[in-house]
Amino acid sequence: MTKLRIEVLGRFTVSYDSRPIDLQLGAARLLAYLALARGRSLPRTRVAGVLWPDLPEARARANLSTVVWRLRRSLLSQGVRCLALCSTGESISLDMESCDVDVENFRGGVTGGRCANPLDILSRMAHRVGYYKGDLLEDWDCEWCVAERESLRQQYLDTLRGLVEGFESRGRYDLAIRYAKQAVDFDPFNEACQRALVRLYSSRGDRASAARQYRGFVELARAEFGIDPFDGTNLLQGRAASQISPPGGQAGPSGFVDLSIRADSVPLV
Repeated sequence: MTKLRIEVLGRFTVSYDSRPIDLQLGAARLLAYLALARGRSLPRTRVAGVLWPDLPEARARANLSTVVWRLRRSLLSQGVRCLALCSTGESISLDMESCDVDVENFRGGVTGGRCANPLDILSRMAHRVGYYKGDLLEDWDCEWCVAERESLRQQYLDTLRGLVEGFESRGRYDLAIRYAKQAVDFDPFNEACQRALVRLYSSRGDRASAARQYRGFVELARAEFGIDPFDGTNLLQGRAASQISPPGGQAGPSGFVDLSIRADSVPLV
């Protein structure tokens, strides 16, 4: 069955059978709000109050009824044959069986990945972070999505850090560096992520990259906040500067050389 695809991570988009669906702003916001509800049936009064907070209840509910009608008509006129909305006189919800929502795919793969995670879990985490194309509804200024936006940002960053720790513990510095860079690009002011990237370059024996990353973070911190990084980052940089690149193989966090991990042995989607 062809599903209605709803993307709320990054810019809001809707498509059906690989074709973009055009919606008026009111219908788009209703669909996005229901997509975040994970299929729960919501009281119409609550939905109307969130989407039209400045209107009296009766007027807000009337607006909601109009938008529901317009949304259904718009979907049908553009060839959408699946049931997207489940609506009664008192409640409304999104039919999750008929819809593919990117934020649900992302949520389903966010796990507390630590160093002990098996490779298949790391692989699923790596696949799931691909759904995060940007902050939740990044092109909209809506109070009702602010808290959820921050929560999803933190989940995304935590998942990246879990991938970094998991691959670092297995001596896969190439993959750990990839996700550490992704985390730093996402949140350049996060010292823990910056510190991890300096440590990974150092562990791989790439002192030049470790020093360059550290200097870049120092300049960023001074320019934006007028402060230097914490002592832990400075000490880490000091150790990186004195580290000698190991011959043949990659040194792990404790200095050992790990030759047991091959690139083709890690299942990545």
